Amino acid sequence: MDAGGTSTSPSETVGQGDHYLKPEAAAALFGLVNKLHSDFGVNISLGSMSSLNGCDPWQTGFKHHAGHGHLGKRSGLDVDFGYLNSDGNSFQSSNAFKSSSFSSLNNQRVYDAAATFGFTKNYQGTSGSLTGVTKVGGHNDHGHLGLQHSSLNWKYVPAAPIRQNNIGFNFNLFGR
Repeated sequence: MDAGGTSTSPSETVGQGDHYLKPEAAAALFGLVNKLHSDFGVNISLGSMSSLNGCDPWQTGFKHHAGHGHLGKRSGLDVDFGYLNSDGNSFQSSNAFKSSSFSSLNNQRVYDAAATFGFTKNYQGTSGSLTGVTKVGGHNDHGHLGLQHSSLNWKYVPAAPIRQNNIGFNFNLFGR
């Protein structure tokens, strides 16, 4: 877990951890993970998200990971993932695109499926050649998915509606 602290570039107080997501991003991510597993047999490993206070994950001695909540602008909307091999499992490599384990098909499936759940602010490394994904530095070893509210084709409802079952009892689907 990232320790947090005071980042100097940029200057901000960063919370501990790296697994914070807003509810709409978590819901979209659950949908994506389910689709990848059920449709393609993919077992994707997820990495850094936002820190506890919504900033980028950071600790002394580590590079500031811009994009996961940089100064609160993308708080809780982004997640990193490990690139996939031909077996549909995430693997580690300093430059996955140059690894014989890298599967263009499986990784393209991740980005394509992610877009259907509203993840359209997505990054691949500069060595990548996947279509529809922005190339940026610092991402040759992992992919990045960013939720865009304007890309969502579903509506987030903060509280589940009250439903009446066929016996006449009212209950809340999520137990609230």
